[in-house]
Amino acid sequence: MEESPLKPKVRTDLTVNPIEQDGQRILLIEDPLGIIAEPLAVTEVGGLILSLLDGERTAEDIERYFGEVVRGEVPTGFVSEQLQQIASLGLIEDGDYLRKREEVLGTYKASLSRPPSHAGTAYVEDRDLLASWLEEILGPNEEASQSMAAPKILVAPHIDFRVNTHTYASAYKRIRGCEYDRVVLMGTGHSILEGVYSPTAKNFSTPLGETPTDRAAIEALLSTDHGVVGSHDFPHKSEHALEFQLIFLQHLLGPGNFELVPILSGRSTPGCNPTSGSDRWRRFNPSSNPSVKSFRPPIERRWWWRSRFLPCRPPILPLGSSDPDARGDSES
Repeated sequence: MEESPLKPKVRTDLTVNPIEQDGQRILLIEDPLGIIAEPLAVTEVGGLILSLLDGERTAEDIERYFGEVVRGEVPTGFVSEQLQQIASLGLIEDGDYLRKREEVLGTYKASLSRPPSHAGTAYVEDRDLLASWLEEILGPNEEASQSMAAPKILVAPHIDFRVNTHTYASAYKRIRGCEYDRVVLMGTGHSILEGVYSPTAKNFSTPLGETPTDRAAIEALLSTDHGVVGSHDFPHKSEHALEFQLIFLQHLLGPGNFELVPILSGRSTPGCNPTSGSDRWRRFNPSSNPSVKSFRPPIERRWWWRSRFLPCRPPILPLGSSDPDARGDSES
């Protein structure tokens, strides 16, 4: 393990959630990269020290500020011991972390397929049981739905299946019996830390099978940069927003009967992303960022003629995986 930096900085790619345990408020820290294998439970005191590790303060600065905040005598060497422990746990952005990070990202980037991340936990892993469960959610095949025009755009939630499934049914029963050449599947990237969008060229697998990705479309999207597209596709690894939609798409369309254009987007709420609020909103503004304008045409230019000559079979289904309420209460 390397020596802790003179001005230590806590990692910005960790997920931190406050929880109650035995009547005590603690912070649960998890590492999406997997460098830290198990979740860590940190007390509020430890959380305070972590909040001071901004890369601008020395250990002496942190110790002095910590003493002022707690308004009491801090034992000699207490903060230094805490900093050493924090560094040993892999919570600091040091050389060792940067090497491991590049190794993890490089390994994932080289893989050609994205395996299911939530099969066996959020939904059943067995293929036949999964198909039966999806049919139970969708309900009977209503004849009236057959006379409806195929949707040209669809929005569906990605809430916990244990909380609500009827909103999934309301969206997906509308495409029963429809055919699409490709689905542009967009959803919230809960772990995106750079860029606004994260496309991936990986094929997507679930217990129902593997769906190919439209690699040419992804390459066109990746050619548009200017800070809008992230430098890697690792946010897709454990993300549920697209996977929860894909099992319905595969069940209704057939896993190999369409191509996928998977795109995750970062949160647009100021404070939910390391990027400052003002910069964040400017990135969404086409007048100040021309790359936002050019993000959509590559797919449309490539396939517009098919839409014109096959009006009864929309070639592209844009599908938004919405996140209006993380609780997903039954009235949503």
